[in-house]
Amino acid sequence: MKKDETIYWIDSLMPEGEASVVELAGFTVRLIDTGGEVVASTVDFAQIPHGMTAPAAATTGPVTVGENSTATFTADVRPEIFTVIAGGEKEMELAARAVAAAAGLVRDSGGRVLAQPGQLLAGVGVLALADADETLTVKHGLLTVPWVWEDGVPHMIEQPGKVTAAGPDDRQDGNLGRMTVMLQLVLLTEDEYHHALAYGVTGLQEALIEQGADVTDPRR
Repeated sequence: MKKDETIYWIDSLMPEGEASVVELAGFTVRLIDTGGEVVASTVDFAQIPHGMTAPAAATTGPVTVGENSTATFTADVRPEIFTVIAGGEKEMELAARAVAAAAGLVRDSGGRVLAQPGQLLAGVGVLALADADETLTVKHGLLTVPWVWEDGVPHMIEQPGKVTAAGPDDRQDGNLGRMTVMLQLVLLTEDEYHHALAYGVTGLQEALIEQGADVTDPRR
């Protein structure tokens, strides 16, 4: 899926607000300012192969590309990373740099850091310049299944033989389709990160629910 197609698709998923695009760490990031929250998403992270596959069908929703067919096939899974942060103009740089930093950590890890739910990202908040503002307490990150859409995780399906290059370095297998999915980045405080290390991601998620933590608040 080409970058302009990805931007159009991501815009269709995002809330209404003032939109802009920035280039950071070799990635293009789409920003939406809703007036109360900032949503930032990569739009070309999917050009990187991750070695993940899943069964798919051309009719798989909520967004479908290609012929109307019920035939199933194996799809190369490619994520785009997004985050939601409470705030406005002051938080836009943090949100943009956070998703770019997360994408960069995966890209540069040599396969040690995976773009999948449950992956902890040490220092991603620091890389996103959280240290530049002493009021920001988020220093790390967690990739998780998105919860912001009621109908499940949005994804774009491309059938085998109809996959378009996402970038000049993209490598394709003609026998594979492609499923581009949304993956959410949650920024974590030091205490939350170490809780996840000690009790696992599930333990952290349970603790956050019990505490009623607002994980979009970068100053919690």
